[in-house]
Amino acid sequence: MRDEEKTKQRLINQLTELRQRVAELEASEAKRRRVEEALRESEEKYRTLFDNANDAIFLADMKTHKILDANRQAEQLIGRPREEIIGMQQSKLHPAHHAEFHGEKFRKHVQKGRVFDLEAEVVTKDRRVVPVFITASSINILGKEVIQALFRDISKEKRILDLTQKMATRKLIDRAKAVLMDRHTISEKETIRQLQKESRRQRRKVKEIAECVISSESMLN
Repeated sequence: MRDEEKTKQRLINQLTELRQRVAELEASEAKRRRVEEALRESEEKYRTLFDNANDAIFLADMKTHKILDANRQAEQLIGRPREEIIGMQQSKLHPAHHAEFHGEKFRKHVQKGRVFDLEAEVVTKDRRVVPVFITASSINILGKEVIQALFRDISKEKRILDLTQKMATRKLIDRAKAVLMDRHTISEKETIRQLQKESRRQRRKVKEIAECVISSESMLN
């Protein structure tokens, strides 16, 4: 009878241990699912932010400089789908005559863990050249060091700046013409000819000659 009780107690102990082990496994599985769910939510949030960023974003391998990922703005910027962009060499984003320069910039700054800014140009699939402002840095994604580069299209800003500069230059030349017309009693056509002549003689821009005329630092013949 005592042997039966011992056997029964042993079975009870084994069953208890088995239940505890099952409970531990269930808890571990639940924890794993929670971790996976948290990772999935984190990845979804990252992808949403990545894809909906206002700037074009390229992720490139630190060693090979091959592009690993790109967002929607990147697709729009260079006129290529993500499938074509992934696997490209980072240098291929730029005009051929600038590729070596940009590659050296990335090697010097990004590999040392520095964040750097750079005004550059990218070339689109249809061979258009687009001015951009780049902010690049190295980041760690799942234990891998990659280059993250944000490209901002500055075409509009460039056009506005060029127009502003042209307008300022035109106003400056008009003021210089008025000074010359008053000083020498000559026609507007003659003042333009004199400004251009002096520009060629001094090998300086007409704008610079106009500045000299206004400040009376130079007298035209």
